[in-house]
Amino acid sequence: MKSNTELIEEKASEFEMLRQDLEGADSQMQEINYRMREFKSALETLSSIKNAKPGQELIMPLSEGLLIKVKLSSPDKVLLGIGNQLVAEKNIKECEEYVKKRIDEADSILNQLNESADKTAIKLRKLETEIMELNKKEEEKKKEK
Repeated sequence: MKSNTELIEEKASEFEMLRQDLEGADSQMQEINYRMREFKSALETLSSIKNAKPGQELIMPLSEGLLIKVKLSSPDKVLLGIGNQLVAEKNIKECEEYVKKRIDEADSILNQLNESADKTAIKLRKLETEIMELNKKEEEKKKEK
């Protein structure tokens, strides 16, 4: 049978691993939230050029706080990055559908991460209680000696 000290060390190690898992999940959730904001910004931009005419000048975002004036030559066509530095020419509706799908996927992943983080937080609270109880028993044991 393990001593209280050994049990405390085991539980403390498990606690630390779970805490790191929770931090990792939090970091992933922040990244996904950032990407969702980017996708939503892309939807707004697509919406703003829907009714644009060829030759019309618009101000387009490059990134947060960075804008550029552009003259549209083909406002009904958008270049969509499809990976490996490849692009495909799509119409605005196709791009909106693509971005909405990506938002839905990101939202689904975010929900899964939240559920996992909630379960991990519950385990952490339980372990914390167990560690405190074992510490209390160990202190009582020391006082008896």
